[in-house]
Amino acid sequence: MKQILVILVLAINSIGQSQNAGVSCILVGGVGCGNLVLEKTRRSDFLPDAETEKRFANEGVTFTFDANDTLDSIVVVGNKRYKTDKGVSSGDKEERVLQAYGKPTKTGKMVLNKGENEPIGTVGDRALMYPGILFIIRHGGVWAISIKTK
Repeated sequence: MKQILVILVLAINSIGQSQNAGVSCILVGGVGCGNLVLEKTRRSDFLPDAETEKRFANEGVTFTFDANDTLDSIVVVGNKRYKTDKGVSSGDKEERVLQAYGKPTKTGKMVLNKGENEPIGTVGDRALMYPGILFIIRHGGVWAISIKTK
């Protein structure tokens, strides 16, 4: 079982090295990325150890998990190998997001909090929010993409 999990992680990491447009996996708002399905995939299914999680983080890909260690969100920062199902990746211009997704359901600042309600700062210039997907815009371009359930 552990060997299968390691192979899955290696496969996800190596997809971007194939001839298929250099994409690691397709980010789908509210769903996940490839075999990583929000609210279904467990941490142990694809992160067998801290080293694997660190390798993802070094590539600009981080994950959050709920209390049951089930995948809650995927955040991609600065890694062009991860594209959305509409072709948007980190580094694309804000206009590209608007062309692909239309008018956001909400815009605003992404506020970082310490604890429950203690704001400590903001990330990027603004956030464009759509059902299941969020784009952090910085200097006119996509700095980060966050996938979460709708």
